[in-house]
Parts: sequence; C-alpha cells; structure tokens
Amino acid sequence: MKTNKNKAAIKSKTVKERKPHQCSDLWLKGYELQPKTLETLLAMMGDNGAAVVLKTWLGPYYSEATTHSSWVKENSKGHHKNNEILEFVGDSVLALAISEILIERFPQKNEGDLSLMRHQLVNNQQLAHFANQIDLGTCLKLGKGEEQSGGRTRERMLANAFESILGGLYRHRGIGSCIELLQLLCEHHLHRLATYVPAKQRLHEWAQKKYRKPPEYIDVSVQGPQHNQLFVQEVKVNGKAIAQGTGTTKKEASQKAAMTAIKLLKVPLK
Repeated sequence: MKTNKNKAAIKSKTVKERKPHQCSDLWLKGYELQPKTLETLLAMMGDNGAAVVLKTWLGPYYSEATTHSSWVKENSKGHHKNNEILEFVGDSVLALAISEILIERFPQKNEGDLSLMRHQLVNNQQLAHFANQIDLGTCLKLGKGEEQSGGRTRERMLANAFESILGGLYRHRGIGSCIELLQLLCEHHLHRLATYVPAKQRLHEWAQKKYRKPPEYIDVSVQGPQHNQLFVQEVKVNGKAIAQGTGTTKKEASQKAAMTAIKLLKVPLK
C-alpha cells in the first residue's frame, strides 16, 4: 500500500519530468552534437543533410510541413495534407517566440520599440533568410508549375514554408524548441537590435539624410471627452503624408505614426 508520502513523491517526480521548456536535450534527440551556436547548427545540417535533420525535428509532421498545395493538387487528389495549416500555426508561434526572445534580451524596451524590433525579424525577407540557412528549399514538395517558375527559391514561398516548419516543430516538440531554434537563427540580428533607435529618432535621421529635412507631425483630431481623449497625429515625409497614429497623448500618437511610417517606407535598422 502506497503511503501519502510516496504518492506525493511520485506526483512531484511526474510534475518535474513535465517541465515544458526543458527541451534542449530532446528536440534533437538522436544526435550526439547539440547545436549551441548557429555555426554548429549549420555544420550539423551539412554533415547529415537538411531533410534528415528536419525529419528529426518534426517527426510525423515533416511530410505535411514540407508539402506545398501545388504538389497535393497534382499528385495526391486531396489525400495528402499540405502545409497551410502548419503555416497558420507557425505564424502565431513565430510571433510568440520572437516576442519572448526580445523581452528576455531587451527588458528595458517599451511595447512600441519591441513591436518594431519584432517586425524586423518576422518579415518575409528575414524568414526566407532563415529558411535558406537551414536549406529548407531543397526539402519542399512542389507542383511542376511552382518548380518551373522558381518556387523553390521564391522569397514568399520560403517564408511561408519556414512558418510551417515552426508549426510542425511546435506541435511535435513544443514552444521551447521553437524558441531555441529561433535564438540560433536570430543571434546575429539580435546583436544589431542591441543598438536599436526609437521610431521617431530613426525616422528623423533617415528623412534628414535622404531629403535633408525632418518629418513633420500634424494634429489631425482630438476625440472623446476631456478626461479620456484620443489624439490623432499624421506624419509627413518630404511633404507627403505617410501615416497616422492614435494615442492618449500627442507624444504616443506621433510615435505610433512614426512606427507605421518606418514600416511603410522600409526604413532600415542601423
């Protein structure tokens, strides 16, 4: 007969074994070499082949994550899953994982700055770069039309496929493994983000350099009662209206307008 003390010990051990983020020894189970740096990860890819490593990461989700809808239409008559559902999952996982990484790395930054920093890491160009780093293009199943039109190297295709990989990794290994992978792929970019400049300052410096005049911020409207007002500001660059922002203060509204303008004008990070 088990005593209450023994039951408590068993329960404690079970809970300990289920810690969700302790996955560094699990997500690449089967390899003696654990990738602690990007260089190690790339070397492992080169030694074993991208497909072999991705199959280990994704387990039963590998085939689904690497199959484009064009291949399904041409080959399986709807009996094989394409990667669109995992892409949908991966899109949310990506935002959550990158947010977690940025909050841990830059605890002093505010929400607006973190949002802009995240945007620098989750756009199609950057995601396609991540996909190329793990040689994802060579693993994709594409229809003949997509293959012939260069789909295997197309930026949007690779970006979407990378999100599918994250979706499969999340479902098979959990969020911790997704964070670990992204930390490796993002490390160089995180060093650049360490010198990140706030939105209004970045836009000001960029406009001054490009057009030799600073942005203009214009009051558009003030909405709501005096105790709960919302300010709307518009930013103009080189005399052209670019974006608007809304906030509880003029400063917040102008900051949000600058953030949107930076994205629309594709102002680069320093």
